[in-house]
This record gives sequence, structure tokens and C-alpha cells, in this order.
Amino acid sequence: MLLVSQPNVLRDAPLSTTRLDRRSARCARVGRSTRSRDASYVTSAVPPCSFDAHRFRGRACEKGIKALGQILWKGSPADDGRFRQHFLHRHSPLKQLSQEVAADAGLPKSLRLLLRQLDAELGELDGAGLLRKVDSTTPTTDPTDASYRYPFRGPAGEEVAPVDWSSADWDRYQGNSVGVAAAIDRFLRTVENRRQRGRAMT
Repeated sequence: MLLVSQPNVLRDAPLSTTRLDRRSARCARVGRSTRSRDASYVTSAVPPCSFDAHRFRGRACEKGIKALGQILWKGSPADDGRFRQHFLHRHSPLKQLSQEVAADAGLPKSLRLLLRQLDAELGELDGAGLLRKVDSTTPTTDPTDASYRYPFRGPAGEEVAPVDWSSADWDRYQGNSVGVAAAIDRFLRTVENRRQRGRAMT
């Protein structure tokens, strides 16, 4: 139930305040569900470097960043299409937006402002940079790369990771898996609280 999976009639329509709030609510509901699954991984027998654990954590982080972006978005209706194109419809949305802002001087100022706001928010929430490390692992089929999303299957139908990292490899990249799960949980709770405060002010 990714944000990018909305029907075209909604995806191509202007992002009214009501629609943004409805999408944020849907994202928050999914985030709460994902939080409970992540908590179960911390205490269950699922290996911390397993496909399912990384997939759910990666998806939860991506949805949280997109939901926060929707809350912070103040662009004009004319910029809504660019917001969808460069942020909502992308994997690793923060990484992708950062790269595109650096490479394209013609992007709307509203997208540049959004990136600054997201950087400021995550700077307060994610001092260790764990959420950024999760966000930066983009779906890939490159056998020399690493990703939270394993996008293809092997000859026997098994899930195939670009790089078969061990638990120790992941810990070197992102820090301890328990710490990552806790960081994502805190992040989703913060986004949900921001959304609730925004609704109370309207």
C-alpha cells in the first residue's frame, strides 16, 4: 500500500489540503501497522539481516518520509505535479530529491524549500543519520550494491538481494538493527503527532 500506488484519477489531480490530509492519514495507518511488525522483529526469531526485516523497515522509513513531506509541502497547485514526480513517486525520496535539487537549477523553489525543511526535521530527529542510511538504499539489481529492497527473484523463485550481507555487514553500515528499528519507530510516532497537530489547527 505505497503512496505511489494511488489510482491515476487521484494521482493526477491537484493536491488539495483535504486530499493531502487523507493520504497522510492512510500513510500513518500503514506506518502504525508497520511499527508493530518492526517491534515483533526485534523480539522474534527473525534474523536481523533477513529480507522481511529489512523490507518492512525500509518501507516504513520511506512512507514516513513521504508523509512528513506531505505535511510540510506548501507549494502552489502549479507545483503539485513536480512534487509528485520528484518526491512522492520515488523510492529513496530524500536521496533522490537531494540529488535532483543539486543537479537541476530549474526545479521550483518550493521543492528546494521542502528539502531544507526535511533536512532540518531529520537533523533534530536523526542525529546518528540512521534514517538517511535507510533512505539511501534504493531498489537495485546491481550485484555489487546493497539495498533494503530486493527487487528480483532467482532461478528457483527465491528473493535475491543485490549483495548478500551478513548481520555484521548491516551493523557496520547502519548501526545495530535494534537501534535502526527504534529510530524508525520514533520517526513514525513524530510524523503521526505532527499530522494530528496539523488537523487540530485546521
